[in-house]
Amino acid sequence: MPAPRSTASHASVVFLRIHDFAQQVVAEQARLEGELGEIVEGALPVLGAGQSVVLDAQGGLAVVVLANPRGALRFAWRAAVHRDLEFSVGLSHGPVRIAPGPLQVVYGDALVAAEAIARATEAGGVSASREFRDALARAHPGMRRLLARTGSAIDAHDRAREMYGADQESFAGRRRVFFAIAGVTAAAIVGIGIGIRANRPPPPPPPPPPAAPEPLPGAVTFNVKPEGEVYIDGLLKGMSPPLKRIQLPAGKHVVEIRSGSLKPLVVDLAIGPGEEFAVQHTFVIPPPPPPKPAPTPAAKPKPQQKAQQQQQQEQKKSFWDRFKDWLNGPG
Repeated sequence: MPAPRSTASHASVVFLRIHDFAQQVVAEQARLEGELGEIVEGALPVLGAGQSVVLDAQGGLAVVVLANPRGALRFAWRAAVHRDLEFSVGLSHGPVRIAPGPLQVVYGDALVAAEAIARATEAGGVSASREFRDALARAHPGMRRLLARTGSAIDAHDRAREMYGADQESFAGRRRVFFAIAGVTAAAIVGIGIGIRANRPPPPPPPPPPAAPEPLPGAVTFNVKPEGEVYIDGLLKGMSPPLKRIQLPAGKHVVEIRSGSLKPLVVDLAIGPGEEFAVQHTFVIPPPPPPKPAPTPAAKPKPQQKAQQQQQQEQKKSFWDRFKDWLNGPG
């Protein structure tokens, strides 16, 4: 079965470091660790249930706070009020991991940075890293300016970490200064505004309201084949093609397209503001009538047929007609 992989998430770390811990004998170290554990247990109620994990660390304790930088800062302040034990507090924010295995070891860059900040802070003080200040500013933008730069600390990997003063007294002092400056500035602005308003001439009368804008025109596009004269409301506008588009005021219009003796196209349109209509029409030219067939010439009778026809004509003649032919003789 494969070993479980480590998990990682971003959290705030509060590192409480006992000063001169390594110089004490084992019995004294145990007493100091017990006293620090009581301080941490008394300050934990400021955090919600399930938001923190307390870890044993070399020379002190580390508290991992999930998704609550402001809560981590309040916890650090609550713990730092105890002056009987000399310890300093360092805060940082960043990734922490739980290593796989039965011991559930927690490690990460935030722990390294918090330990370095606590080691560089005087006893009784609270300092924070730049990462913690940025995380606090993302959650509470107004608190960013209340953490002032105080120096740098070198962590266990020889990396420089920016330090910001975060003890409650300095925090409250900078907050009072900020609000005092803001109050004086606001009062000065109000006073200047009152003086300017008292000395300035009365404002001119308001300008007349602007005229209502004219409604947007509409448009009609044409696709006429082969071509036709375009009339709008009885007025000739041009030949299409080349005329393809014409703007018209909103309202009702009669569009007529003529092409010689062919039946014209008449369209009634109601155009709204900004509307566009398309008129398409193809004039069908009737084909020319087919030509008349030429008359077939009569066939000349043959000699035998001609004799038969003469004989039939003689038989049809009356007695007097034959008598006349006899008197006149041949020729």
